[in-house]
Amino acid sequence: MLAENVCAIAVVAIYTVEGMPDRIAATQAFQQNWIGPLSSERFSGILAANDVTAIGVLQAARAAGQEAGKDFALIGFDDLPAACIGGLTSVRPPLEEMGEEAGRLLLRRLQGDYTSLQVRLRSLVVPRASTPPLAGVFPVDLLKTH
Repeated sequence: MLAENVCAIAVVAIYTVEGMPDRIAATQAFQQNWIGPLSSERFSGILAANDVTAIGVLQAARAAGQEAGKDFALIGFDDLPAACIGGLTSVRPPLEEMGEEAGRLLLRRLQGDYTSLQVRLRSLVVPRASTPPLAGVFPVDLLKTH
């Protein structure tokens, strides 16, 4: 038995189909694979490769009478302005820090340092309506970002 504040989620990644825009590929994938009476048994959540893909899933779900955040969880990546408008939970990459690190790495390379480095930066999960509220999972201060 799971503790009350633990959620078991099967995550399905939707990848872009070559030559097809993310939103259209996501809409088709959702319609073909996850709509139907057994859909809630097949998955609990979808982790999309980006917000554009996730918005395609939102549109297909609404057309099928399903609602992200109620019938399943949906998370995008990039935290585009459209994610806020559409109520999409998204992962916000640290763009400023990424640029700073890229600059530092370039300077090292220009100074003759060819050492291979692995740089890790923290992203921010911005919870919105497309994921159900989970007590204790998201710090309260994150909820105030949008």
